[in-house]
Amino acid sequence: KGTSYFKQGDMDNAIVSLKKTLDYDSNFDKALHYLGNAYYQKGQKDLALSYYLDAIAINPKDSLSMVGVGLIYYEKGNISEATIYYDKAVKIAPKFSMVYFNRGTMYGQNKQYQYSLHDLTKAIKYDSQNSEAYVNRGLAHFYMKNIPLACKDWEKAKNMGNAKAIQAVGYYCTKKSDKKPN
Repeated sequence: KGTSYFKQGDMDNAIVSLKKTLDYDSNFDKALHYLGNAYYQKGQKDLALSYYLDAIAINPKDSLSMVGVGLIYYEKGNISEATIYYDKAVKIAPKFSMVYFNRGTMYGQNKQYQYSLHDLTKAIKYDSQNSEAYVNRGLAHFYMKNIPLACKDWEKAKNMGNAKAIQAVGYYCTKKSDKKPN
C-alpha cells in the first residue's frame, strides 16, 4: 500500500503505511527506500537521508538509495560525499542513466566540464529521451566554447519540447553571441 500511496503522490499515507510495513519487517530495504523518497518529496531531507542510509546498510547494492544519498549530499554542498555515493552507484549499476545524469550535472555546476560531458553522454546513451541531459551537456559544451555541439544538443532537447532548450536555441543558436547563459 505504501508504494501505491507514494505513486499517487500521497506522501502522508505512504509514510504511515511504509512504517507499518517496517513494524513487521524492520529489514525491508524497499520500504526504507520509499520512506526516504517520501520524506525527500516532503522536503525533510535529513530524514530522507537517514532512511536511504538505512536501506543501503541492509542492501549494499541499492543503487537507487545511493543516488538519493548523493543528491542530498550535493544539495547540502558536500560534493565529496555526493561523489562517493554516485561512484558507488555507478559500480553497482553501470547502465543506470539517472546516476550519470545527476553526477554529470553536479560536475557541470562545479565547472568540471570534461567530467560533465563524459557522464551526460553516458546518461544519454542509457536514456536518449532525457531532454535535461541534452540541455546540461549543451551547457558543458557551451562553457568549453564548443557552440556548434552545444546548439546540436539544445536542438535535440528543443525537439523534445524542453522549454530551457527552446530558450537556449533562440538566444545562442540563431544569432552569434558571446554572452553566457543564465
